Amino acid sequence: MTIEEQKILERCERLFLRYGAKSVTMDDVARDLVISKKTLYQYFTSKDELVHKVTAFHFQHHNEVVNTIYATSQDAISEMLQITEWVTQHLKDINPSLIYDLRKYYPKSWQLFLEHRNTHVYNCMIENIRKGREQELYRDDFDENIIASIYISRMEMLIDPQIFKPDTYTLDQVMPQYIQYHIRGIATPKGIKKLEKIKTTIL
Repeated sequence: MTIEEQKILERCERLFLRYGAKSVTMDDVARDLVISKKTLYQYFTSKDELVHKVTAFHFQHHNEVVNTIYATSQDAISEMLQITEWVTQHLKDINPSLIYDLRKYYPKSWQLFLEHRNTHVYNCMIENIRKGREQELYRDDFDENIIASIYISRMEMLIDPQIFKPDTYTLDQVMPQYIQYHIRGIATPKGIKKLEKIKTTIL
């Protein structure tokens, strides 16, 4: 990937998160980047390709950040809170229509979302649960696969405007409540104590 292409992807990522994918035209992108459409089409042959590459770029960055947190965090609960804090800050201004746009108009990009959710996020949850159990922070009386599946199934719900109306709730209000709800449901007394101790310093 060239530096120029990376700059385009970074800017388009911000545009799509803010306005959705469908409403942003190639003219809008070229105007925002102060380049010609001809130059833009030298990097991306179509709007579909641009959306697909932006989606892949977004998840690649997400995976890199999460993997770094996993490698450096001291315990499973700190790990979950740090990831939640980063995701909240990164996506706090997301336009709810983006998920709808990908699902309806950009099936290849939507497939990337599903693969990311069902593979990377799912596997991260399994790893976190096992780490938490080893550290005696999570109980061992539940099925890790069921809990991981429940967790990932709620990802879209968190930014669904029909459930959390944007004029009432923001993502940085919803996410901390959601992660505490999740952790309290699987934590040992030791884990609850850990959560209470560190939640205000991270969330």
